[in-house]
Amino acid sequence: MWTTVNLIAILGAGMILIMGLVVLALLLIMRREPLPDKTLTAKKSTKKHGWIIFCVVLVCELAAGYYFNYLNGMIMGDAASRVANAFFVLYIQPPHLASIGFIWNPLPSLMELPFMWLVPFFKPLATAALAGVIVTSLFAAGTAVLIYNNCIRFNVPVGLSLLLTALYAFNPFIFIYGFNGMSEVMFIFFLVLATTQLVQWTYDEVPFHLFWVGVALASAFLIRYEAIPFAAAVFLAVCFFMFKKRSQLGSVKSAWGYFEGTVLVIFMPLVSCIILWILLNWIIMGDPLYFLTSAYSNEAYTSANLGADMLLLQWNIPGVLLYALKMSVYFIPLTIVILFIRLINRSLFRWETLMFLVLVLSIPAFESFMLLRGASFGWLRFFVYPLLIAVAWLPFELREMKDRAPLFKPVAIVLCCLALVFSAVSVGIPLKNPEVAGEEYSTYFMKSGSSNLDMQIDIAAYIDEHHANAVFLMDSYYTWYVIMNMDSPDKVITSCSYTFYGAIESPAEFDVQYILLVDPEIGAADAINRYYPDLYENGADWCTLEKDFGDYRVYKVNIMP
Repeated sequence: MWTTVNLIAILGAGMILIMGLVVLALLLIMRREPLPDKTLTAKKSTKKHGWIIFCVVLVCELAAGYYFNYLNGMIMGDAASRVANAFFVLYIQPPHLASIGFIWNPLPSLMELPFMWLVPFFKPLATAALAGVIVTSLFAAGTAVLIYNNCIRFNVPVGLSLLLTALYAFNPFIFIYGFNGMSEVMFIFFLVLATTQLVQWTYDEVPFHLFWVGVALASAFLIRYEAIPFAAAVFLAVCFFMFKKRSQLGSVKSAWGYFEGTVLVIFMPLVSCIILWILLNWIIMGDPLYFLTSAYSNEAYTSANLGADMLLLQWNIPGVLLYALKMSVYFIPLTIVILFIRLINRSLFRWETLMFLVLVLSIPAFESFMLLRGASFGWLRFFVYPLLIAVAWLPFELREMKDRAPLFKPVAIVLCCLALVFSAVSVGIPLKNPEVAGEEYSTYFMKSGSSNLDMQIDIAAYIDEHHANAVFLMDSYYTWYVIMNMDSPDKVITSCSYTFYGAIESPAEFDVQYILLVDPEIGAADAINRYYPDLYENGADWCTLEKDFGDYRVYKVNIMP
């Protein structure tokens, strides 16, 4: 086992190292390229500030993550489930990379995979999702550096650059998601990278920026599916920029050639990643759209668990618009200020305004559409994106601003800072409101914490005490936290095991001694429940109910069904 485990862990670490070396090589190449006069470059004297920002944000995020996740057990379920996908790769027998799953985008769990090698020495890397804390803390720090460097490249004064970076990085909502292990901050990093590179290309038209936009979009897709509507917005933004450039390029043929080359550079990496993901689903799971259509998909889970308040929004356009506005109000002040500045600056009716708006509105519009279809829980985190895109766009806006009056630019800067302060202060209030911030409230403000995760810890303790060497059959879609907390997860046959479906059909043939079932009321997608729909409620003559945990039941297998 350990030879295979070590090999997979080393391969995972090696993949990340190779990616880092490629990025470093590309950066060195970029530094050697001759740049035109208008090219944006950071001053050497300010580069040390980037390292200081990175270290300060990283230390703060890691400290907060250690305190909340490990010392207080305040763990967000989705964050821990991403870590579980990495955990299964090494500790479900036989170890294989496909255990990472084909529902959620694989990059977060891939980046957490090297830390799973250390779980035998420090189990909270998995059980407290500290592997996720480390990864998201690094991305939060990296995002802060991207924002600072973008400010410097557009000649924003160092003091103001530091202030804008701090107001973003230490916004309570952004800061929480920087340490909690969720995929949002990883996704945000690549959205900020794409936006900053796009606006820099808009300004100086250096082609290398397009390469980074392409890398950012492809990487964002490997983290969250919302990358697709954002990529559509980038495409529209490029179209708007081409309309602006059309008169400069002279002929339609020249304009089309410029547009074609730009689109190919930006979108080929993304298209390649989408095709690869579909092919992997097809080859391994037998369905090219398994991630969209399977019983474990987000669509299936949402339809089975959507609350009555969300169901009322289905195909209710006014209701959805009001809900989206209610959720976005904490994150759009800077967007409103930028539009106001453009209005006063007589630049509102320009192509750049449309570019900015499609980027800002892309993901909220997509989430609103999902709400309209009844396919989204409408969490607060789904509406945070206008804040980060506006912050990434702001330095370009400050650079382009013209002095209409002696105090115009200073007042505009003050308004931008006040908008960020307002976002930071106002977003702290709904975090204690379960009707607005349901996930955050249940994780950080409910005294009882997550009852489901606590129950799964109790189940793991029971198994370790009474059946440490027994073979258990369970569907990891609902029991992943049980598996991570067990002392012998290698004894488990679960949904990422090669023998899972065979063991469901004939438990005794695969030496299954116990079955862990989840209540069908909360576990409709559980494969064992789907195969034996009456087993949880009525039992069967081939197995005996041994322990009832409320939402979970342990059955002892007597004979083969």
